[in-house]
Amino acid sequence: MQRTSLHCHATRLVVALGLAHCCSPANAQQTLVVGAGGFPTIMAAIAAAIPGDTVLVNGGDWHEAIDIDKGIRFVGRNATLRHGLLIPPVQIHDVPAGQMFVMVGFQANPTTSGDSQVDVRDCNGIVSLQGLSSNGTNRWWLTSDKARQLHVSRCAARTLSTNDTNVVLEQCVVDPSFALGVAVFGGRAAIVDCSISHGSLPVSPVWLDRTEAVITRTTISQAGSMQPAIRADRGALVIDPSCRLLAQSGIPVQGSAAYAYHEIAALTTATTGSTLTMSSHGPTGAPGLVLMSQPQPETVTNFGFAWVDPNAFAIVTSLVFPAGRLTTASMVLPPLPPGLTAALQVAHLTPTGIALSTPSLVANP
Repeated sequence: MQRTSLHCHATRLVVALGLAHCCSPANAQQTLVVGAGGFPTIMAAIAAAIPGDTVLVNGGDWHEAIDIDKGIRFVGRNATLRHGLLIPPVQIHDVPAGQMFVMVGFQANPTTSGDSQVDVRDCNGIVSLQGLSSNGTNRWWLTSDKARQLHVSRCAARTLSTNDTNVVLEQCVVDPSFALGVAVFGGRAAIVDCSISHGSLPVSPVWLDRTEAVITRTTISQAGSMQPAIRADRGALVIDPSCRLLAQSGIPVQGSAAYAYHEIAALTTATTGSTLTMSSHGPTGAPGLVLMSQPQPETVTNFGFAWVDPNAFAIVTSLVFPAGRLTTASMVLPPLPPGLTAALQVAHLTPTGIALSTPSLVANP
């Protein structure tokens, strides 16, 4: 037993030490600091950044029109982004194929200023929004139009609305009040370990149209009207039995889309900067491996959609899904650059072969 334990610790240490290498883009350049001793404005740093650079915002309350069209890491540490009548939402657009934009760690407007907003459009590269937190009662409005690969995790959202976008929504709390909850029109969607509620408007908390979607480990609640928990039209929907669909009407799903209940393998990740936590959920008794690599453009494989590089990945840990279907592992990390991002997926055994779980991206804060 001791030999096995030492082997596992050694394996995790090797993976951790290699994380900065395997998950850093080849063209990574430098960190541009905004604030004391650095650039006076966020846009000055963004203008100076080239793809692969990091713009690090150390604290402050920033009133700027932010416009980004390249693959950089945009990292906030105790920083607030404001917008309002004279300051438009954060605009992320035209990120080219082969580049990745990551935004992590910003707070929404203070309570008196209304919600903050991020608009994503016309992106062929990867876009990841992580750890966007509430500020008092304010949250984030997140919208996307024509994004090939969008990842949203650990965000406090007022609404998420996408059009012709492939999106993974992971570990988010969506509290729409007088707005739509999650609305996905076209593309594909995976909703993993989220809480989505609605108690005000007579609409479903989740609205899917022309969408191929999977939903797992998620609670969806409509307590304010006789609408179903999920409205799904002109598409296909798979719901894991772990989901809780709560509707005053008693109708969990309604619409013309084909839907079925089926066990889904999913992975969620989080990091404090010093520890990486991975929670895997899948069919009881199925063995699997957690794979990690630099995030890759979504690829269709014989095992499912891959965000992990099928030709250059590390095996982080092995697992067997327990009776409760959920297993968690953690790994101590060495010091890593801010915004460094890894892709992880579980490759697990099924009665018909190997399958990939839903993907997860995790960025160093």
